[in-house]
Amino acid sequence: MGLINIIILVGLMVPFEAVIIPLWSLMRDLGLYNTLWSLIWPQVALSFSFGTFWMQTYFRGVPTDLVDAAVIDGCSSWGLLWRVLFPMAAPSVLSMVVLIFIWTWNEFLLVLVMIQKDTLRTLPIGLASLQGRNSTDLSLVAAATVIVTVPTLIVYFIFQRQFIAGMISGALRA
Repeated sequence: MGLINIIILVGLMVPFEAVIIPLWSLMRDLGLYNTLWSLIWPQVALSFSFGTFWMQTYFRGVPTDLVDAAVIDGCSSWGLLWRVLFPMAAPSVLSMVVLIFIWTWNEFLLVLVMIQKDTLRTLPIGLASLQGRNSTDLSLVAAATVIVTVPTLIVYFIFQRQFIAGMISGALRA
């Protein structure tokens, strides 16, 4: 395991809650606090480690005979990646995209800490704000829950076949 893999693995091992305060301080110092960039950059960083290991696992399972055949046929490294490996990896890539979308859409702590403007807050934060201290309008919360859930369901149903194919592709290779 190389140094880069170890660094990326550390990104998966360190819980996000452990770095939220230093992250808040960094975003404040960079002038990004209370902007959409204070949500975008940490989400990219959080997704990078997962996506790297997800795709690394998929590409390690590709038969070496296929790679050798493409090289013998005159494929360059980039040609091998874009013409052979990447089209084969479409279900795995789409599964990763669906998972990252769901995690990003449901992000609560990062938005709660980084955003104070009501206009920039996300729907899960809005849903939490509907719950009162002494009373809660359950019909309003139920309707808001449906509104928050619908985009995730739409993305899942659009990519359902690719998502399932990507999730079970590792099990079928054994």
